[in-house]
Amino acid sequence: YISAIARIVIVALVVTTAGLLPFGSSRQQQIFAFFVGIFPQIGIQALKAALTKTFGGIVPTIKTDYPLSDLEGLSIWDQARLLEEGIEDMQNLATANLVDVMLRTRVPISRLVDWLDQAFLCLRMPNTEKDPYSARRLRLRELGIRTATDLQLAWQRFQDDEVLRSALFLAVAGDEKKGPAVVGGILATFDGEVNLTHVKAFKCHEWLKDNALSRGNQTRNGYRSNSRQRTSRAHS
Repeated sequence: YISAIARIVIVALVVTTAGLLPFGSSRQQQIFAFFVGIFPQIGIQALKAALTKTFGGIVPTIKTDYPLSDLEGLSIWDQARLLEEGIEDMQNLATANLVDVMLRTRVPISRLVDWLDQAFLCLRMPNTEKDPYSARRLRLRELGIRTATDLQLAWQRFQDDEVLRSALFLAVAGDEKKGPAVVGGILATFDGEVNLTHVKAFKCHEWLKDNALSRGNQTRNGYRSNSRQRTSRAHS
């Protein structure tokens, strides 16, 4: 009830405030009100953006260098759900409590793990105006690398291949000379990320194999015991 009441109050305040701004026609404001009713947090962000544009430097900007919308597989519905939990950008996602996010958002664990894996790579990529991290991601994608664990695996596999190592250095650093230092630094910082440890533990699939084997053994043992019981009853 508290969450529903807070949602109604937030929507009412955002829609009322938007009506006071020179924002489109009445029909456009009605469409905006409907949109805010579905995505209150995104409505707040849109209102902040409008205030920033209208009043210049008085209202601080809400633009982030690493928005959630850059993550593959994350829809506007997922973004709104994460915003309700206070996760506004990739940095918030990478440092969030993985268990709390999974339980509160009800996002499938494999999808959440993939978002985290992508976020760690994006946050570590060099990001400049001339060569933004989005361009570096595209170059890495040409090598089949889209996540932090992909980069770690590629670094291990490319040790004996000079051509692939050079391509990796150019993709990440844009300079083959600085490439080893940049890639090495990125990989070294991954070791201190707790959530990335959880991601690697989940993606190793060993625990899935163990569970599958144990379930298979239990099923076979149960079948054998039931067969023996039926056989003994038949003989008796």
